[in-house]
Amino acid sequence: MVFDLHNDLLTAPKKRFARRFDKNVIYAVWTTQLENPIKFIRDALQSPPTYAAVEDLGFLSDCVDFLADGDFAADGAAGADLLARLKPVYASLTWNGENALAGGAHSDAGLSDNGRKMIKYLESAGILLDAAHLSRRAFFEAAEASAQPMICSHTCFDGLYAHRRNLTDTQIKTIIGAGGLIGLCLVSEFMGKAQAGMEDVIRQIDYFTQRFGCKNLALGTDLNGCEKPAIRGYAGFVRLREELLKRGYTRVDVNRIFYQNARCFLKRRGLFRKK
Repeated sequence: MVFDLHNDLLTAPKKRFARRFDKNVIYAVWTTQLENPIKFIRDALQSPPTYAAVEDLGFLSDCVDFLADGDFAADGAAGADLLARLKPVYASLTWNGENALAGGAHSDAGLSDNGRKMIKYLESAGILLDAAHLSRRAFFEAAEASAQPMICSHTCFDGLYAHRRNLTDTQIKTIIGAGGLIGLCLVSEFMGKAQAGMEDVIRQIDYFTQRFGCKNLALGTDLNGCEKPAIRGYAGFVRLREELLKRGYTRVDVNRIFYQNARCFLKRRGLFRKK
């Protein structure tokens, strides 16, 4: 079994790695590339997956005051109402660029006043904050502003390959220290390869577990959101499991990484759903 914290099937132009919803996958609405995110979310509500997420809340920056007040009926707050109805497990403030809420991974900007308001709204709505696409500065400012554990839904590790989208050891410690969760993704670029493979994924797992243990590590594949994933689809995790067991990982630890950490985290936050 695999529980995936991040799959872009909902908004992927080419749905290569799954064509139907899995109850153990969180499907992200990647709003950055959508011409009309509010319409897309409205349509998605007709047949929603068990778990959804929203990637890049910048499209709601104009109505953040309505969010803070809970005034979903106010003019311009239609997106806020739809967000509440979608019930995403988590949401990110940005994609890679800077918006009115915060600086993304490819910028050096921090958290704006509206970004702080948005964090407070997410907390009040029971929606987790996803730090995956925040700049280094915005990450630490968001961690300070947030009263609940953050997750990083899909990332690799800067200690193995320096990349603006990868977490540094200090960021990892910050998330773990607050009781958060980190999803390992399959993006070859984040591993420093044109085409990464199984060995590269194992190196990432080794790096994390040898320094931080395995209780805060999960999977956040980014399937359907990256061009050349290191493992091409969920069937490949059967072999990954076998390889990890051969190399001395216990079944308990492999199960934790593959699904138990994510499921237990969601249960503790009241977000686990049976459908």
